[in-house]
Amino acid sequence: MKLKVTEQGVTIPREFFEGIEEVEVRRENSWIVMTPTQLSTKPRVLGLHLGAIVMSNDFDEPLPDEFWLGTL
Repeated sequence: MKLKVTEQGVTIPREFFEGIEEVEVRRENSWIVMTPTQLSTKPRVLGLHLGAIVMSNDFDEPLPDEFWLGTL
């Protein structure tokens, strides 16, 4: 497929994206690569990794000024 390059960028025909909801765009050397992203059709299952993450008791406490000033 040939694309038109203008001062504003690259013009891509709408037909190219027919049936595609999301694409990943990346640059490889002198090429621009567009890859359709696969949207998961399976529902997520809650509770698979119960206990894998533990939140500390002071999670909601304010952080010290040293943290924000970069001296901690």
